Amino acid sequence: MCVLNGTLRGASILEDTTIGVEVEWFPSGEDDGAPHGTLGINLLKGNNFPLEGSWSATFKVPLKLYGKDAAQTWRTKQSSMDPSGDPEWNDKHSFKIEWGGGRVAEEDFQVKLMRKLCLQMEQLESMVPSAC
Repeated sequence: MCVLNGTLRGASILEDTTIGVEVEWFPSGEDDGAPHGTLGINLLKGNNFPLEGSWSATFKVPLKLYGKDAAQTWRTKQSSMDPSGDPEWNDKHSFKIEWGGGRVAEEDFQVKLMRKLCLQMEQLESMVPSAC
């Protein structure tokens, strides 16, 4: 477990406004040179927030190295605010990380598709009489 503090940016955010995030990594045990496992993020609390309103945070996590579904976005629930400007979330989310193997699987699919298309072309060519 690792607890991180981050600085926020925005029009109504003060320079010393921070959040506390707990990060946990549970490796799957696969070893192909790329991360596989479960990433847990727990947004704990904030410090020195403006007193008006409640807050949420958005995290974007790379689940895979490429592709349309490579990243997942998680938006936390709204915070509860105490009178001192320190919101509390205690909101957590887990992400399944699978960075390795995707490229090989995609290439295998493309090779199989090309072979299938070539076979279909050969079958069509054998059905159509030659123009020569």
